[in-house]
Amino acid sequence: MKYLKTSLPIIFYMYIYLFLNTIITYIIKVNNPLIPLIISSILTIAIYVSSYHGIVGKIKKVTKQEFAMAILTGFIVLSINMIIVTMVNYIFPNMIKEANEITKLLTNSNVFFSILCVVILSPVLEELLFRGIIYDELRTILPATPTILIQALLFALYHGNLYQGIYAFIIGIILGFITYKENNLTLTIIIHSINNALSMLIIYNNSTSIIILIFIISLLSIAYIKKNYLKKGSLKNSVGTLK
Repeated sequence: MKYLKTSLPIIFYMYIYLFLNTIITYIIKVNNPLIPLIISSILTIAIYVSSYHGIVGKIKKVTKQEFAMAILTGFIVLSINMIIVTMVNYIFPNMIKEANEITKLLTNSNVFFSILCVVILSPVLEELLFRGIIYDELRTILPATPTILIQALLFALYHGNLYQGIYAFIIGIILGFITYKENNLTLTIIIHSINNALSMLIIYNNSTSIIILIFIISLLSIAYIKKNYLKKGSLKNSVGTLK
């Protein structure tokens, strides 16, 4: 019974966005497919915030240091994803077609709408849902480790294709762990937003120099985090203590 009680709100909140997007796409006939996505995202965020108890409490202020750490982590997450995607494309070359469809959708749309949807609304909506609602519901019946893995898997499936799903699973694990340690959705929203923003930068300006620069910043970010954060014990002493 407890598993059913947890599953129902997860299913309900996951399908709100899909339902709204389907209805709005049917009602609003526009050439830009991002417009229904933007409208349904705004409505879904409003529903999440107004109806799910406790989710607003997880949106907390961050210090300047935490803000900087979140930005640097966004660079690291994207670099990890680029490595994984490169490996996947090498093993399954046909999957590049899915990536091309996503790229075509963004590049053929208005830049403002693309940024609003990908960099702002999607990170907020997805973090409220997966690291907010779903994470909290799972934690009522499961330890941290399976909770992190299940919400990451659902996050991957939510993207609807294998190409995005693979790196969504990885970022879901990272953001899930950060949620476990910090319980602050503001941090995961920033990390998610930076990851998406850098991904868009690569899509619109796919130059080798930009990719190299992102990897360099990521390496410097790892060194900075190790020096200024891990040694303070906040994260270092807690790794391996998931409960």
